[in-house]
Amino acid sequence: MQQLKRMRLWKFGVVGALLAPAALLGGCGGGSGFGLGNPTVNGTFTGASNNLGANRTGTLNMQTFTDNTVQGTVTVTAPQSAGPRAVTLPTGAYNFQGTRNGNNFSGTGTFAGPPTFNFTVAGTLSTSTTAGSWQITGSLNSEPFEFGGTINVTTGGGGGGGGGGGGGNGSFAFSANNSNANTASLSNTTNVGTRLNLPGTNSFLITGIFAQGTSDANVRTVTISIVKASPLAVGDTFTLNDDSASTSGTGTVTYGEGAPTTKAWISNSGTAKVTAISNGNVTMQLINAMMQPSSLAGPGQTNQATGQFTLNGSGTVLIPGL
Repeated sequence: MQQLKRMRLWKFGVVGALLAPAALLGGCGGGSGFGLGNPTVNGTFTGASNNLGANRTGTLNMQTFTDNTVQGTVTVTAPQSAGPRAVTLPTGAYNFQGTRNGNNFSGTGTFAGPPTFNFTVAGTLSTSTTAGSWQITGSLNSEPFEFGGTINVTTGGGGGGGGGGGGGNGSFAFSANNSNANTASLSNTTNVGTRLNLPGTNSFLITGIFAQGTSDANVRTVTISIVKASPLAVGDTFTLNDDSASTSGTGTVTYGEGAPTTKAWISNSGTAKVTAISNGNVTMQLINAMMQPSSLAGPGQTNQATGQFTLNGSGTVLIPGL
């Protein structure tokens, strides 16, 4: 349970804290925020490689944020090209997090297996005139591997963390309000999605972040997190609570204003429902999510949120590795 409590801090901390080394897999979140404020997504990068061994290909999907953190996924896919290597990487999603320095980035992650092993991703981001590159390195069964590819697409803000997402398709409405929240309808969002296996369980955590705003001062963010022990399906429902979603069929919603968050609310009741799944894109609907001020706070911070409100709406986000 302690592991899940740590993941609660990861899940509801700022994205910058989420992306700090060791925060994603087994590390302690905490960091510099509470509630759900997040730095603005400022780049979406994708790329491909055809030389991952045993005729396998790999694709890179990565987000960069205004606090110079990165989050992404290398997905090793089915055989397509010739040229087997001495090391065969298993198919699946290789989630990583790290930092950016100018056009250079690096990150680390752990492939959940089987087999389980650590890896590093590093590279140079593409620009409008120059193609970028990426490499994934590590050691599998005591044999080192190093494979790379080209970053061939770059776009501006929007798209999804952990390699997926999109802009403009989240819409949320506030009602029964007696709070100090900005309860104007939230729409035209920038969306970020992640999928994590929960250590020590057979469940996975899916999180969709839906943000609106042009600066840290005015960013507003809704985050929906749900836990499932079996494949996600249309019609799945999740009972919302105010703790880390720790068992299959539970979920948590947070709403935050500002980055780092100055006001943060968390669900204490309501329902989240999966209404559509298509090519890894998941639509999650909130039904009467009752929101109250969050008790989660970073060192030296005070949550300025007061009062309660009800949140309804839905959003679609690309979940890597789904």
